[in-house]
Amino acid sequence: ALGKLEAALQQRGDTLKRVANPAPDQTLDLSVTIDPVAAGGVGPEGYRLVRLRNGRMMAGGDERGAMYGVLDVAEQIRLGTPWNKIKERTVKAQFEFRAIKFNLPWAAYRTSLAIEQHQETCKDLKFWEAFLDMMAENRFNVLSLWSLHPYTYMIRPKNFPEACPFKDAELAEWKKLWSRIFAMAKERGIETYLLNWNIFVSPGFARAHDVAPWSVSLSHIGKESETNALVVRYTREVVTQVLDEYPDLTGLGI
Repeated sequence: ALGKLEAALQQRGDTLKRVANPAPDQTLDLSVTIDPVAAGGVGPEGYRLVRLRNGRMMAGGDERGAMYGVLDVAEQIRLGTPWNKIKERTVKAQFEFRAIKFNLPWAAYRTSLAIEQHQETCKDLKFWEAFLDMMAENRFNVLSLWSLHPYTYMIRPKNFPEACPFKDAELAEWKKLWSRIFAMAKERGIETYLLNWNIFVSPGFARAHDVAPWSVSLSHIGKESETNALVVRYTREVVTQVLDEYPDLTGLGI
């Protein structure tokens, strides 16, 4: 948020000087604090922007609230509002869960050029940085990532290495991508959830063990699933390994 504020100020020829732990008598143009009391009881993710005699105070109900408040000031400046006209506001979060559903192009739930054409874009961290910035600026706090079976692209299962088709260098690139997506989201107050279809395994695992044959082509229209002890064991292990290897991932949905 401070980066966005700095960029907005630079666009009009001003600079941002950050001061951590200012002295009590130090005058600041904008004082940013996380203080539920000073924020006027706005609650989590809320903020209060008020004028003081020598500047302004931004009080967030929590870290997200402080971030949203600074983004608010940055937006007002970007839209041409002079510093002395920055509006006072008291803002509360109206909805606790504000999510975007993102259909990943890898192991997608439909086979279609409309999805597949975005494969390279979605491997570009610059795309994700811009997308997550957009989410934060528009106050989204949850990113749900949907794929039939994303785990193939995230780990090499310790007890089922045949499930992962990538060489070590390729898998390292995938792991870097996922780790940065989750970390950048966390930096912007955005929770991340993987959503998968739990009748699916990786194509390599399906071929090697002759299970879940619909997984070979990742096609499930009109297919009936089956209960299989090996699939259950595999699923438990890959889910556990993903949670262990990606600490910034918030959770899972099925």
